[in-house]
Amino acid sequence: MKNTFVRKFLLMIPTMTIVAPTLCTIASCHKESKNSVDEVIWGNVITLDKNNTLAEGVAIDNGRIVDVGSKSDISKYITKNTEILDYSDQYIYPGFLDCHAHGDQMGLSLCCQAPLRNDMSYTEIIDTMDNWAQEHPTWNVLVGQGWQNQGTEPTYHDLDALSAKYPGKEIYLVSEDIHQIWVNKTALENKGITKEYASQYSEAVIRKFADGEPTGLLCDSEQIKLQSRIEYSPEQMQDSIKAWQHYAFSNGYTGVCEGAMSPQWADQYTALDKKGELKIRSAAVMYLFEDFCETTEDLLNEADKLLKSKEYRNHNFVPIGLKIFIDGVVEAKTALLMEESADIPGYYGLNRYEKFGTTREAQIEAISKVVERANLNDFSVHFHAAGDGAVNMAANAIDRAQQRTKIDDKANTILHCQLVDDQSFQLMKKNKICAGVAPLWCPVSQVYGPLEKEYIGKERQDKCYPMQKFIDNDITIGFHSDLPVTPFCHIPQSIFQACYRFNPTYDTVEECYDSLRNEYGQDISRYEALRAFTSGSAHIMRADDLAGSIEKGKLADFSIFNKNFLDCRLSELMNATVRATIVNGEVVYKQIL
Repeated sequence: MKNTFVRKFLLMIPTMTIVAPTLCTIASCHKESKNSVDEVIWGNVITLDKNNTLAEGVAIDNGRIVDVGSKSDISKYITKNTEILDYSDQYIYPGFLDCHAHGDQMGLSLCCQAPLRNDMSYTEIIDTMDNWAQEHPTWNVLVGQGWQNQGTEPTYHDLDALSAKYPGKEIYLVSEDIHQIWVNKTALENKGITKEYASQYSEAVIRKFADGEPTGLLCDSEQIKLQSRIEYSPEQMQDSIKAWQHYAFSNGYTGVCEGAMSPQWADQYTALDKKGELKIRSAAVMYLFEDFCETTEDLLNEADKLLKSKEYRNHNFVPIGLKIFIDGVVEAKTALLMEESADIPGYYGLNRYEKFGTTREAQIEAISKVVERANLNDFSVHFHAAGDGAVNMAANAIDRAQQRTKIDDKANTILHCQLVDDQSFQLMKKNKICAGVAPLWCPVSQVYGPLEKEYIGKERQDKCYPMQKFIDNDITIGFHSDLPVTPFCHIPQSIFQACYRFNPTYDTVEECYDSLRNEYGQDISRYEALRAFTSGSAHIMRADDLAGSIEKGKLADFSIFNKNFLDCRLSELMNATVRATIVNGEVVYKQIL
């Protein structure tokens, strides 16, 4: 079946001519006969096309690439009106794309939330929130983000003194990995999280005192549900989006797939887009809250509401799919496993779709109906699946849906894929299912590594994030940051950790490389890593005809760095910097030297 989304994505190009009743194609819009162009960019052009062509210049007109080639090839387009951007001593890449991030939440953390650190004690966290409250005396909702569990889990009692100092104010503290939220008594009461409410949920998602009263610590599905109810003004939301956009551009990203969009945030993205203030290419998957549903029919009704978000599709904001959470995360012992956990006999993790069927088969069937409904409506489905049990459920659900619909071109995607079983590899290959992986998570973390090892054991831990196996099975990989779950994004470090599978905390990385190569062979080449950040992510964002490589007819989106990622020394790779980011032919970020 022909991918109809490409037509919709063309709306992202503001200058494109539309002829009713159908949108024009790249070929018909392209000015083949024009001898001059708006812009020419000089530099070391790494096109990342199928032949990995290298070039010296790019000709651009109306925000799209007219030609790529040598200086003599491109010079023929130059007239007195042509703008010249000279990056001759720099390296020009296709615009880097993040196939899964939470830009709205990252923006909030930059301008609307107190900055917490994972090494802060609970006392330091409370002192930081006290200062934040004093800096924002008119705010009735105080939010901090970035703390980490210090061994003993916090409760609302730890916030009692702060609550007494600022009576009536709700306090929400979001953990570094965005899978826990610690709140005060006022927030619990105002949001109706009572003893009776908590009794409906397991200890895994709502922590409780011995008498059943909620402690003020909520995890995974309940954390997400509560966090979505924190109220921000439209001005705060738009300021957050613009803060995120600047952050992304300054790190070399030209586009992102927003990983769990709500209609409220979609309204603000659309408002900015219509004002011409949203410049980052923003695909989005709309979050399907399974917690609000009791039956498969409820689930499908919720999906139908979100499918209407196609109406939001504008220039740079384009909803492309639905987001489904199947499990949690390994470090919180909520990832869904195929085999029981290493430390809790008979425990397999959190299955968020357990209520939709008494058997695993029934649960997969419920999910497959959502996939079917989405794909028939030109939406893909992105799954949060960390454990191999969750990955397997997602792969089987997509397989069933595609057997019924015969549609295999929607770029259905499984995100995270920390553990993957053999059957899932086969199903992903068969059904053209993509894998979205966070390269910064590939090395064993000093912080989370011990927690992961405790839950899944060393043998399984050593086989996490099997990227080379995806490549060997012809499965498209896209790279993501999952910001702000990962507290930062850094393209050079991401490439480094995908290729060499260790955290470069050493003075001379060349010396430690040989001894730390991943023994299971899941480290990938630099070329493959670059493709995951460009063409792979473009495919997941369903824009591979318009982004992902530097070729004629594609968008004039470029990420410019001072190093050649394909062959520079390891230490140079780690120290590479963004010199400029270009979107639609416009310089949206320029490093000040």
